[in-house]
Amino acid sequence: MASHPAQGTKRDFEEMTLANKANEEETSLETVVADKALSDRCGKRLKSTVFTIFVGPDKENFIVHQSALNASPVLSRLCSESSITNRLDLPDDDPSQFGLLLEFLYSKDFDSLNDDSSDSRDNAQGTRSAALEELCQIYRIGEKYQLPNLQKCAVDKLDKMTDTKRDPMSFLQAAKELYKTLADSDSIFTPFFLKKAEKLLRQAEIPASVRQLIQEALAFGGEFANDIFKAQRNAFLESQRANQEKAKELKSFQTANKSWQDLHTETQNRLEQIKDNHDYNHDDCDYCTKTDI
Repeated sequence: MASHPAQGTKRDFEEMTLANKANEEETSLETVVADKALSDRCGKRLKSTVFTIFVGPDKENFIVHQSALNASPVLSRLCSESSITNRLDLPDDDPSQFGLLLEFLYSKDFDSLNDDSSDSRDNAQGTRSAALEELCQIYRIGEKYQLPNLQKCAVDKLDKMTDTKRDPMSFLQAAKELYKTLADSDSIFTPFFLKKAEKLLRQAEIPASVRQLIQEALAFGGEFANDIFKAQRNAFLESQRANQEKAKELKSFQTANKSWQDLHTETQNRLEQIKDNHDYNHDDCDYCTKTDI
């Protein structure tokens, strides 16, 4: 009896169609679940109590969800204390800085002055100084409202735009201002500053203006001076270690070179001895040139 391949092909096609449909339904279900989870998270935030916050001496107002403010222990406490009026007054804060704080609470990032340029090295010195100062201020307000993630974000941006070779003064001046209000228990900016300052102090040529600023800071004292001193010490120790490594490498090279010279001298002496024994030019001696000497 003749076979009917068409029937088998049709049956395979139907099974494949059913399998694809099942996969599509499963994927669709996963998408719906993921979208619902995201919607629930956003919905909870958008449905939370709204607070009006008046910032600065001119009382610039911001409308903010309490669920976003709860990320800050300080702001969360203030919200609880003002649950009747749903109003906060923050006359000592700068509106632009507080606006960046709110931007971070909602998006986990913020746009600094430097983000408007594709390459910070092309910025004018004034723009770079302003951007560094702004980031230090954001760090300060993050410290005030106990937002370590905001502080880390500010330090990451500082790290990317700081050029200790091209413009070390802007960095040191901004750091000096930040140190005036920096907490003794700080564990985010201080290690970053020590690393950057040490890198600066290891440079072969340090501008006179930078040396003067460092000398003035050391004479004045304080935490900024203490960390400058630590950076100097670390830079010196690292330089000393590097010099010791170079000295070891040089000594190793000199030892190897002396061994080569001794071997060369010994070989020359043996060649001269063979030449004298044969009483004719060594280059014409088949025996010598074929013998391992």
